[in-house]
Amino acid sequence: MKTSNGDRVFSGSIAQLYEQYLVPLIFDPYARDLTGRLASLQPSAVLEIAAGTGVVTRHMAARLPDYVSIVATDLNQPMLDHAMSIGTSRSVTWRQADAMHLPFDDGTFDAVEATDIATSAIGQRFGVGQVTGKIQAIVIAATRNA
Repeated sequence: MKTSNGDRVFSGSIAQLYEQYLVPLIFDPYARDLTGRLASLQPSAVLEIAAGTGVVTRHMAARLPDYVSIVATDLNQPMLDHAMSIGTSRSVTWRQADAMHLPFDDGTFDAVEATDIATSAIGQRFGVGQVTGKIQAIVIAATRNA
């Protein structure tokens, strides 16, 4: 299924406004909780889908051991650019990727994190089954409406 260009580009100041207002109010509490749950699973390679401005990524980088690889993806390059400009406490691979067409081989990751994607238009179209079938991973997901 194709996504419209409107689904792909959050340009201008949207990433900054998202980080300034939505992250502290909505996403940071979920990021803290999910990172704790993920750490308890002791993964060695984590894929983050829909990383946005990187709030969960920053928590994972701070909480997971250094040997755990983290690949943070988002459909929207300006959101990733903003996340990279904020940075993380350790190395993270940032990659623009469409959750509908993940560019990774099977078995690359043993955990997948997708905060709030299930309530997005993409999440409603792609669902957890496609991720687990392709990547053979534990999926950790959170939504405000769960």
